[in-house]
Amino acid sequence: MAMRSLFRRIPGSVLRSGSGMRSGNALSPAAASRFMGSGSQDIPIPKNIAEGEVLAAKTRESRKVMREAMKVLGEDFDIAMKKANEEVLFTKEYVRREGDKLARSLENLQKVGEACVAAVIASPLLMITWINCRA
Repeated sequence: MAMRSLFRRIPGSVLRSGSGMRSGNALSPAAASRFMGSGSQDIPIPKNIAEGEVLAAKTRESRKVMREAMKVLGEDFDIAMKKANEEVLFTKEYVRREGDKLARSLENLQKVGEACVAAVIASPLLMITWINCRA
């Protein structure tokens, strides 16, 4: 007799908690959600075999469309990743070329700087030599 009471159907009013809650009979919302589910997840139950076949065909079609959409999205993602990788490679090559140009410019500036330092060092010596020669 006690086992029968465990397996009887739980009425929806008992599962819902609210202001009309009877003490001891109502379940918490968390516990009730396990029995009731959400409305958005309701799966339609076919009333006959023909309706079940139609529902199965619709489900197969929607899954097929979803797979195709996912395939297209995957291909679009792959194309976008290839473009991004090409842009990164182009940017790396550009930075390398510009770095080489800057290095050559720096070497040229260093040579000019060394020549200027040599001229600054040599100019007083030339002045002294010139003065000594005139005297």
